[in-house]
Amino acid sequence: DQLDELLALFQLAVRERNTEQIRSLILGAYQNGQSIETIGDRLISPGMSYVGHEWSKGRVEVFEEHRVSQAVIAALYELRAFLRHHSGQDRPVAVGGAPEHDHYTIPTLLAKLTLLDAGWDAINLGPHTPMSAFVQAMDDLKPTLLWLSVSHLTSREQFLADYAEMFRVAEELGVAVAIGGRVLKESDLRQHMNYSTFTDGMTQFASFARSLNRRVAPRVTVRNMRKSRPQEEPPPRD
Repeated sequence: DQLDELLALFQLAVRERNTEQIRSLILGAYQNGQSIETIGDRLISPGMSYVGHEWSKGRVEVFEEHRVSQAVIAALYELRAFLRHHSGQDRPVAVGGAPEHDHYTIPTLLAKLTLLDAGWDAINLGPHTPMSAFVQAMDDLKPTLLWLSVSHLTSREQFLADYAEMFRVAEELGVAVAIGGRVLKESDLRQHMNYSTFTDGMTQFASFARSLNRRVAPRVTVRNMRKSRPQEEPPPRD
């Protein structure tokens, strides 16, 4: 299907070191009607896994892996600017990010865009965020949903202790907590955690978000996207 073809082109672009093509493939997929969560699960996630595989075989250098990551991030920021420009009013608020010492940008940025596309006002605190910052954000921003993407940890015990306190506050405030990420998918860590839902991809995450927010704005048409390209804003932490 279309996504399989796009993934093959993504892999070819990696081999050819064509980062502009990678960016164009992501933007083109959205313009041709693919949802953010589908692009994340069927194009970006397997595409980045392919980059990691090529690096492990010595066929891609570290700097080339970083260039691919930056091309993906650039495309996502462009989509973010467009989605924010066309978002409606009175959307429920979601806050999220990645925990301390987790410097992966793409997973939590994808989560933000998935929520924007699903009708939310999503605030991404970005990678390497202390649990205390999530607690303060819940108090200040009054979200309905908090997401946490965990791709890397340095201390399992410290994470569990900090997370338990954060979840306690979320429960008191009535904030749903959605967790995901490679570490939680590949380990038994979540057996020691309380949470509202665990999702192993953006498609499941989007379904959960839509179940909380029944007033989802219709997606912007391809025609409108091509006619209206907002100015790209300088990327903050997310």
